[in-house]
Amino acid sequence: MIKKFDADTNNVLFVFKGEVLTDTVHFSDYNQTKVLHAIQDDVLSFERNMRQYLFLKNFRNEDILEYFKYRAGKNESSRRFYEGKLHRLEKRKDELTQLGEFQMFDLKDLLEFGNDSQSHHLIGYSKIDLQGRSVYESTLVNSLRNMAMHG
Repeated sequence: MIKKFDADTNNVLFVFKGEVLTDTVHFSDYNQTKVLHAIQDDVLSFERNMRQYLFLKNFRNEDILEYFKYRAGKNESSRRFYEGKLHRLEKRKDELTQLGEFQMFDLKDLLEFGNDSQSHHLIGYSKIDLQGRSVYESTLVNSLRNMAMHG
């Protein structure tokens, strides 16, 4: 969207349904509640679809738990981080088994698992240049998710 607004000298975009003009959007419209709700709906659908996709590819909660154990063995900082995750999930073991598959895992967890060898790089992403910084696409998706969900 930023590229589209950059290309438009009037800071206005036109919204079409098929070939019919249905609305205009100004850059300032993105601060409105209805836009935030639309983004939240899209993010929620994306998260649900990620969980379903992993399930359909025959992955289960146990696979991500094994992934966390694998990542904990990588280095000292990873060990502390992932052992902390495993410890918190162990305390919530009943919830983990009662809720559907992948419900106890964050979007970031799902994306990272999906891009790892443990899942055979099922969901590939890479680093991109963002204003002179090299950033993982998953980090941007997770940041957008957090901005939308936490306002």
